[in-house]
Amino acid sequence: MLNEDENEDSLRLNLALAEEKRDLAAIRLAHSKNKMAKCYNKCVRPESFKPDNHVMHRNEVSKAAGQGKLTPNWEGPYIIC
Repeated sequence: MLNEDENEDSLRLNLALAEEKRDLAAIRLAHSKNKMAKCYNKCVRPESFKPDNHVMHRNEVSKAAGQGKLTPNWEGPYIIC
């Protein structure tokens, strides 16, 4: 049968092990996020706008008005100055 001192020692040990597991999980999570970001950034092309380029602008305002799915998603073209 366990006495109170052994029980407290066991609980402290379990708490320390749980904190260690939590720290290891946080390290693995950070490593995984960095790996996913690195993989994503390989495929992304940087956008550079130059003067006299024509660009379209996402139309967020009319979507919020609730006019349905037939409203245009883009507005423009706009010319970069």
